[in-house]
Amino acid sequence: MPHWRSGQMLRWILLPVLIPVRLLVYIWFKLTLSFLRGNVLFHSVPDRFTSTVQSGLLYRIINKQEMLWFHYLGFLSRMSRDSSIRWVVLSIPDLEDLEWSQIEEIRIRLNELVKSGKRLVGHAEKGGLKTLCLLSACERRFLAPGASFFTALPHSESFFFGSALKKLGIRVEVHTAGEFKSAGESVSRDSMTPSAKKNLEELLDARTQAILSGLTVLHSSDPNPDEKLHTKIRQNAFLEAEELYALKFCQGLVARANFKDLCEDLLPYWHAGEPLPSDSSINESDRLPILSLDDGIEVTDAPVSHSFPGVAERTMDEVIKEQLEQDESASNAAMQKSVPIESEASSASRSSGSIPGQRTGNKKTKERKKNKENTRTSEAKLPVFRFLEMDQAEKRYQRKRFQPFRIRRYPSVALVSCEGMIVWGDEQPDSGRIGALSMRKIFRDLEDSKNEAIFLYINSPGGLSDASEALYQDIYRLSRSRPVFAIIGPVAASGGYYMACAANRIYSPDLSLTGSVGVLRMRPELSGLYRKLGIHKQRVRFGPTTDLLSEAGNLSKKSQALLDESMDRAYNLFLDRVGRSRGLNRKETDLRGRGKVYTGSQFRSEGMVDRKGGFIEAFRDFRKEAGFGEQMFDIQIFPVLRPGAADLIRQGPFSAMRPLEKSELFQSKNLYMVHPDICFQHTGFQTELRRAGGSLIGSAILRL
Repeated sequence: MPHWRSGQMLRWILLPVLIPVRLLVYIWFKLTLSFLRGNVLFHSVPDRFTSTVQSGLLYRIINKQEMLWFHYLGFLSRMSRDSSIRWVVLSIPDLEDLEWSQIEEIRIRLNELVKSGKRLVGHAEKGGLKTLCLLSACERRFLAPGASFFTALPHSESFFFGSALKKLGIRVEVHTAGEFKSAGESVSRDSMTPSAKKNLEELLDARTQAILSGLTVLHSSDPNPDEKLHTKIRQNAFLEAEELYALKFCQGLVARANFKDLCEDLLPYWHAGEPLPSDSSINESDRLPILSLDDGIEVTDAPVSHSFPGVAERTMDEVIKEQLEQDESASNAAMQKSVPIESEASSASRSSGSIPGQRTGNKKTKERKKNKENTRTSEAKLPVFRFLEMDQAEKRYQRKRFQPFRIRRYPSVALVSCEGMIVWGDEQPDSGRIGALSMRKIFRDLEDSKNEAIFLYINSPGGLSDASEALYQDIYRLSRSRPVFAIIGPVAASGGYYMACAANRIYSPDLSLTGSVGVLRMRPELSGLYRKLGIHKQRVRFGPTTDLLSEAGNLSKKSQALLDESMDRAYNLFLDRVGRSRGLNRKETDLRGRGKVYTGSQFRSEGMVDRKGGFIEAFRDFRKEAGFGEQMFDIQIFPVLRPGAADLIRQGPFSAMRPLEKSELFQSKNLYMVHPDICFQHTGFQTELRRAGGSLIGSAILRL
């Protein structure tokens, strides 16, 4: 009996017990919803995500899971449909560890919030273009004073080790199918080939254009309001917050510690369109110290509210006293101006014993009191805002949708995350590799499941050709029985795109890297190194082409012919798989292949990607086209990481205490820079690339 059917029978057996319990839970949820009221979402954008679900009670107790990427996208999507949320206040950290495709997807979700009527306020105190790009989605933007933001546009600086390896007696033979397949150039040459350089320049230019289009200034009367900002970014590798403020990118400079207090104080005025109170920073100076706003408030020397000021500081009492003295002196000056030259009126006033200007002074005082009363009246009319955090908003959403009498499950879909180099073997979900055998088990289980659709999230630079073909076959078999949607992540090149072609439909963000339809093979030749070291090798029972498996000596003509034949066969099979998916013949596919790397936008214009977007867009299209409307779905995410006690002790709470590995010292640099078909300013695959580079020295393998 299938596991899903036995689970359904168990639920019906336990129904008499479940109903009373669910009713009690429902009542509790309704009672506690009153404590989750709020119309402003205050949220700090996560600076890292995971696509692997960690399961197990022991793991939840000892370790804390990172934010799940798909859950976060769903959260932002739900907030756009939450009618009770009126403002979204964002604190945006340094997001340089995220990929540009992830920034693009988050920006799409933020734009959805704006279209749904939500108003966005954002703050950043550190970061670069990725942080500023998300901040550009906000209606009101603030930066931390004195902060610097790295604004260097996409660029590349590659390492080449060809000459260095030759000095050691090492020669790396690189065989490719496609002139753009340049992953082996770093170990076989001293510079890029012209075709590889041209491909890289096109990618850099495309990304630069897309990034600049997302960076905008606030409302300006200039015909090209963003031109000054873009010019400044092109010319400077970093910009200060004050420079961005002068360029009208933001509306003020506010310290991070005071940003929430600022929003609590000023949101009612922003919402109602009322002028800001000029004395708000005086009445509560500890909430708004040192800020500059376009609205007219500027505080450069905030007083202290305690009795221990510094040498050059003032207390609140001193400031209030000084303000009263200024008001009094202004009042006296107005009285003196109102004293007339000797006249009957003045004589009459003296005879009556009144003081000249007293009525004017009293009038000023009355006006001041009246203004304060008007301010209090306007403040009483301003709307009231309550702040919610992300976990509170999630809890409110879950409790609102809870249905006590619903025993039957919602329909479900499966989301399979495929991340890392493609290899054979039974790999763990956190290994950074896509194991063909381990993924096969998941796909076979999905064939027997009741999932309405399968979504493949692919973030892979490629890998072994035979493993890619095996995964293609498993995905293709699955796509015959139910819809399969391939979603390209930051990178889905070569073998990663090979996998996507087995799906029924392919989605990709504009800033993803994909394509690289080609085949690469490397063979190290170490005979020169062996001679220098005095090492000798003797061959016994070698066949005519066995030297393909040896790292010493040149290949024979038969071996070279066999290698060329194998390369052509693998490349033609790749072209056929892509052509079947896109409705192209081999010649048409070859024109779009040859190892060339594309952005998601470029590949979509070539007809190699169906639609723009990520998981949210694919899921919405499926739900709409399949006739589910606004039906709720359960999403089952694979693979699931279930660590044991030993893993948790070794990698859990003590992971912060482990010594820094030598390889981690170079995570921000790509030592091989093997061209964007494998890695393009993408630190996530740095360690994996070094591991792959090491394995190439020891064996001759065919890679996609």
